[in-house]
Amino acid sequence: MAIIDIRIFLKDANVSNLEDQDILCGLIHTEGDGTASEVYGDENYRKDALVISREIYGDHWTLYLRPEGSWVNPWIMVLITWAGLLTALTLAVLARRNARLRRMGTTDPLTGVYNRTGDWMVRHYLEEHENGQALVLAVDIDNFKIINDVYGHEAGDEALCQFTRDMKETFGQSAVITRNGGDEFIIFCGYGWSRKAAEAIDRFTENPHLITYKGKEIRFSAFLGLARYPEHDKDYRSLCIKADYALYGAKLNGKSRWKEFDSELRLKDTRTQLGFNLTDIGNEMPGAIAVYGADDRSILFASSTLVELMECDSLDDFMKYTKMSLDRIFPDSEKAAARAAIDRQLENPFNRHRFYFITANILTKKGNLCPVEIRGHRSHNANYGDVIYIFLYEKEQKES
Repeated sequence: MAIIDIRIFLKDANVSNLEDQDILCGLIHTEGDGTASEVYGDENYRKDALVISREIYGDHWTLYLRPEGSWVNPWIMVLITWAGLLTALTLAVLARRNARLRRMGTTDPLTGVYNRTGDWMVRHYLEEHENGQALVLAVDIDNFKIINDVYGHEAGDEALCQFTRDMKETFGQSAVITRNGGDEFIIFCGYGWSRKAAEAIDRFTENPHLITYKGKEIRFSAFLGLARYPEHDKDYRSLCIKADYALYGAKLNGKSRWKEFDSELRLKDTRTQLGFNLTDIGNEMPGAIAVYGADDRSILFASSTLVELMECDSLDDFMKYTKMSLDRIFPDSEKAAARAAIDRQLENPFNRHRFYFITANILTKKGNLCPVEIRGHRSHNANYGDVIYIFLYEKEQKES
């Protein structure tokens, strides 16, 4: 939204200065919806006036000019024509500046999509297409905090920008995308449910999103919740709430990265009731948790409890100490034995559920040996391939 002093606007446009040159004038502004208002006007300016009209960014501006006396003097005609052209040109420049300010007030400066003020566009669309169909999608990045913590906020910003580009490419340039804050977005699509829409959602959630930061490839995935207009609701705010519920329902179901709103759910009139994600669960769960790649043993996730157990100052400190490799948590003398014990259990043909259990020592950053029990489970992830989830328990704690 741009706030403009009308006196300064008219002075810059040369409108209020015309009366000093014995020229009567009037300026009429007609908005896109047909609402007309007189911005400026001298008495009797419409009679035998020269009329100049311009349409600027959907708004119509009409300028009336006439001399206080007669039209006989040719210099007055030249003066009025010059004044009209100058005024129209200045109005165009000011309108362009006003449009730029309006864009700054309604868009997110980082990603270029709408901020919360973009909701009015959707409401206006739904009012005009009351009998149509539409989709409301709530999306966010899976474990976005880890990108910021491990690689820094610049990498996080690049991930958000790439995420936005992927949304536009997948759901169409006509989709209205609103950033609610952080990595949370709402996408409004002016079309109904179809096989094509389902394929787009599958592609957006199943395929990894990718950025290259300082020469390193960073892959991340998305969660998505879906609500349909008008099946699930006709009110846009309510649709956003229901899409949010579906989003967090998808997060709670580890095998599904998107979920449609279930009309059987009981809702409260507030957004993001299930306001937690995998990072929240991992950091609040008792015990140390980590996820690592089964093939290269690279650490993909570590909870704050594990960071503390390893006597590191932060997740970034932990990742630097371990060089993002599980083998680095063990002392050199036990690395081979721990790896052999894990492989032996996972390769056992009778281990159908692919669990393992070992007792070992871990070597903290401060050089202390800490005996632990590690329980692991091998699983397949659509983005990272085979991964292993592990819980670490301090052995002394268990025995006490």
